[in-house]
Amino acid sequence: MAQVEFGRMSGILGGTTREKGFWGVTMTKARPTRRNTGACLPTLLIGASMIAGATASAADTAPALEQVVVTARHRAEKLQSVPIAISTLDSKKLQASGVTAVSQLQKLVPTLQITQFNPRNTSFNIRGLGNNAAIAIDGIESGVGLYVDGVFYSRPAQATFAFPDLEDIQVLRGPQGTLFGKNTTAGAIDVHTLKPSFTPSADLEASVGNDGYWQFKGTATAPITDKIAVRISALWDDNTGSISNPTTGARFDATNDRAVRVQALALVTDDLTVRIIADYGRQRDSAPVALPYEVITTLTDGQPFPDGFYERLARLDYTVPTYDPRQRNTYDNISPHYTMETGGVSAQADYATALGTFTSITSWRFWNWDPVNDVDSTALSVLDAYSLTDKQRQASQEFRYTSPSGGRFDYSAGLYYFYEDLPGTSRIGFGPDAGDFLVVPKLPLNLANIAMTGLNIYGISDIITNSAAAYTQATYHVTPQFDITGGLRFTYETKDGGFGESQFGAEPYSDIAPGLVPIIKLVRNTFGIPYPDRVEHTYDSALSGTIIGSYKVSPTTFLYASYSRGDKGSGINALNLPAGVNPVAKPERVDAYELGAKTAFLNGRVVVNGDLFWSEDHDYQGVAIAPLNASLYATYIDNVPQVRSRGFEIDSHAFLAPGLLLNFAGAFTDAEYTKFPDAPCPPEVAGPAAETCSLTGSAVAGISRWTMSAGGQYSHPIGRFGVYDLIGYGGADYSLRSSYNVSPSDSAYAKIAGYGLLDLNLGVRTANRRYDFSIWAHNALNTFYLVGAGTTAPITGLVIAIPGDPAMYGMTFRAHF
Repeated sequence: MAQVEFGRMSGILGGTTREKGFWGVTMTKARPTRRNTGACLPTLLIGASMIAGATASAADTAPALEQVVVTARHRAEKLQSVPIAISTLDSKKLQASGVTAVSQLQKLVPTLQITQFNPRNTSFNIRGLGNNAAIAIDGIESGVGLYVDGVFYSRPAQATFAFPDLEDIQVLRGPQGTLFGKNTTAGAIDVHTLKPSFTPSADLEASVGNDGYWQFKGTATAPITDKIAVRISALWDDNTGSISNPTTGARFDATNDRAVRVQALALVTDDLTVRIIADYGRQRDSAPVALPYEVITTLTDGQPFPDGFYERLARLDYTVPTYDPRQRNTYDNISPHYTMETGGVSAQADYATALGTFTSITSWRFWNWDPVNDVDSTALSVLDAYSLTDKQRQASQEFRYTSPSGGRFDYSAGLYYFYEDLPGTSRIGFGPDAGDFLVVPKLPLNLANIAMTGLNIYGISDIITNSAAAYTQATYHVTPQFDITGGLRFTYETKDGGFGESQFGAEPYSDIAPGLVPIIKLVRNTFGIPYPDRVEHTYDSALSGTIIGSYKVSPTTFLYASYSRGDKGSGINALNLPAGVNPVAKPERVDAYELGAKTAFLNGRVVVNGDLFWSEDHDYQGVAIAPLNASLYATYIDNVPQVRSRGFEIDSHAFLAPGLLLNFAGAFTDAEYTKFPDAPCPPEVAGPAAETCSLTGSAVAGISRWTMSAGGQYSHPIGRFGVYDLIGYGGADYSLRSSYNVSPSDSAYAKIAGYGLLDLNLGVRTANRRYDFSIWAHNALNTFYLVGAGTTAPITGLVIAIPGDPAMYGMTFRAHF
């Protein structure tokens, strides 16, 4: 019987030879055996939800989709028999779609939604749950767990780093705490990179495109002894950006990325293997620039917006430029940019015995974030410095046991420990225009500028997390058709957080007339009150789990029903807070229900997988924005009493003719605040005042109701060049997202219109995949769309927007040796 294993498994097809076709289609020419009469068996290795199709017979030679094997439950299993909603993307699909980083996945996985203002401010949502706004708070963790080669990455910003050697990515939906080390309330993204091989090989890829884009990546592997193999992978990526400053000529949204991964695989004994990985990535990019979009001049009750943006600029005789994000122009007097680094070392040991497999994964990682921002969106010297710097360190240890497969009872169990230290610093520096722009009402005798010019508000914070967990999941095969799966998890977690703030840089009080000191001090303390460190401590324990029933209706149809509970520990607000705000956000709990079906028809040539889901989230940890005073606002973690997410998903593929593959995936997500009576008011309702509004019944921020991706690829022999047979290929991917709101307060000025993006590729390669040349276009129709919008400073009423990438086109050459 033919078996093709996906992901980290190698293909197994006894007594056969292989000739690879386009898009991972492997046409297998079988040698005659007692169980094989020599028919041609096409098998498909693609990264999406596939199912075993009927193999071709003498009477029916149409192609069929072969089983894909996944490892999400720590054992090799047929995807169509796993009672979990999973989207799986292999290296060929990722390559054809131009995906090198996790942050680019949403165009291929509709139920995964990613919102990003800049790398630090990145959020993941699966089925409407995760983080509800692309604003990073150090004291809150993502509800979507990111794992790379078995190691948990705690900061979503790390998802923006590109991988030079992706093998596959599996996206699991719903709570996954009984499978993964760190608990996840919304889902998990499981990334696998290529392992070292004892067969020497090298893959090189070079791309060039518009806006100064070029990328080079390569990976090479070879044995250095008969027991040790190594792999070295690297990536260089640059572009000049698509946003300009007409005054200075500077370009923004540019990238300058570097990444390297070094691996070693040791076959210590016949039963013990050890894989060691060291990696480093660095980005020195000009930050994605928030462009002025419009200005709130009138409140919803008809009253003028108090002390609005135009009124503040009038004090400085500043002429407002035309605000049109389509022009992709900015007038900032400071060039926003950032340096971000990540890296680490991990060691995984697997010891296989007749009793099962024992696994140990040890890791240490770091993440550094160092930005320079200009948030006033003018050429004025209002804020000469605005930065939030992080230097994160984490360590983890996981021990896991997985029972042998094939028995009546399969199970896995693990122990997990995670430590994170996340120190941060913040700095706000005020320039010579700050006083007249920020201080309301305008003060006489130039007092505002005396108080503000050169003033720096410096904050320090540190959050330390210790998390320990024990988890298990087991499946009892009641009959060959009916399985029951259950799992439990116990988590104990502590967090310690501290915050302090000080002033420096302004004119000393000793040089100011004594009678003016109280006024100057009052102004300065409005923007940052010096006070000693505030320390918070939390601890939580939680018992969560899952129960799943699954039934194989026929060889090609599989049904399942599940209930899962996920828990996330408390969060800490290590920052300056409005009066009355609790510095500790309560733990979050999710109850998730799912009904799913996986099926195939037309002799396995068409696959359709779908599910219905319903999740109730209690004390959802969301992001809130509220005024600190008449001149400042704070962004912090707050609990939403109750959120509900419900909807359906579909994932389908069709292999209707040799070389032709079609795919369609879509999701409907109805995520709303079912109980949120004391939400922050949007700025158009309250202006800079501190008020509360009810958002009960409103949609959760950052969620599109409708998302879809569809595409196809076709390949066909086109002749011969020298000694090489040539294959021509082409394809298209179209992704669609309906409108959504990115504001925690549901502001009408933060609504993002729906949009659709088209990607195209056309190429030719040798049949043995030695050489491959293609041309491509991302956002081929040059669709204008926004990825973010809102009031960067609610006190002024200025609305900013972040445009998505314009059309990008280029060419790529690949070589395999």
